[in-house]
Amino acid sequence: MKQNKFFIILFFVLFSFSCMYWIPGGVAPDGPIVDSGVSEQKIFTSSGAVNYMTVLLAMKCPPIACAGAIPPRVASAISGVNSFSSELQRKMWVQLSNSGLISPSAIADSNYILYSKMVKECPENDLSYIWRIRIVDSKSHRELWREQIKLVKGEK
Repeated sequence: MKQNKFFIILFFVLFSFSCMYWIPGGVAPDGPIVDSGVSEQKIFTSSGAVNYMTVLLAMKCPPIACAGAIPPRVASAISGVNSFSSELQRKMWVQLSNSGLISPSAIADSNYILYSKMVKECPENDLSYIWRIRIVDSKSHRELWREQIKLVKGEK
């Protein structure tokens, strides 16, 4: 038993001394070590916006991305300013539903509520919009995730 304790202590001592040689010497650099990757916000076309929002929800929204084999029950609360915005949001909802990433349900039976709102960037302009989405826990009403993008009406 004494021999085992000796080897365990010896292992940790040697391991801690070997770790010191992995850390480079000198002074730490000024400023950020890694670029944050945040760049100027991209402006999407209508079809690109639908695809981008669907991918964002699938990959970066924790309740959907981390769901596992059983998709979460999600209700939708979609609001648009005109038929164009309502149609885009409906397309995103259909893509999510058909992909099996979510299980659409009524608000009373859902785990989460997907709020999607599209507003005109400028009231006089019918060509540019801001699309905001967020996921809220349906029981606690706590916001779990949000994102927004800019888009222009039309295709490239």
